[in-house]
Amino acid sequence: MREMGKLSYFPRHKAMELSRMNLESRLRNDLPGMPMITEVL
Repeated sequence: MREMGKLSYFPRHKAMELSRMNLESRLRNDLPGMPMITEVL
């Protein structure tokens, strides 16, 4: 029962983390001259 709860929580948390990392790297690639934007996010 505990394992199931952990499994349902983990992927959602991981997906949020991954999407945030993707967004940051995309911003860095699109705007190499503006590193400040990643600091704000």
